[in-house]
Amino acid sequence: CIRDRVNFKPLKNVFGRINYTFKRIEDPFANYAAYDLNPNRTLSAGKTPYHQIFRKDYRLKAGTALPDTSHEVVAYVNYSPFDNLSLTLNGSYKYEDNNENEADWESDFASCGIAIYYSPIPKLNFTLGYNYQYKGTEIPYYTDTFVG
Repeated sequence: CIRDRVNFKPLKNVFGRINYTFKRIEDPFANYAAYDLNPNRTLSAGKTPYHQIFRKDYRLKAGTALPDTSHEVVAYVNYSPFDNLSLTLNGSYKYEDNNENEADWESDFASCGIAIYYSPIPKLNFTLGYNYQYKGTEIPYYTDTFVG
């Protein structure tokens, strides 16, 4: 895991921060018990298998929802011209993928927002904010064949 952070304050009333994190997961296929690919499994009342799974050989290696690499950037900037007024901009982006053992999938997540804080008198404040989020995933899809 690699992490880096940069704080900056170019002006007296402007402050910002940028964080970057990189993760490399050595074994994203650690939960082998989650596959449950026993073809001899039977219904509780019968003796015949309730399913058979026909998959390509490499599909058995793709039974994970964990990435093997992950990149994340988080940033924000705060501008406070007065004690009772501030404007904050924030954003983050995360990219994850897993292309080991032919389990080829990738996911990205982006978020950005703005917040305005105003306090006209003591003990009275107003905050207005907006946040936009996007999530996208690309993964090959394989389906089981039901027999029975």
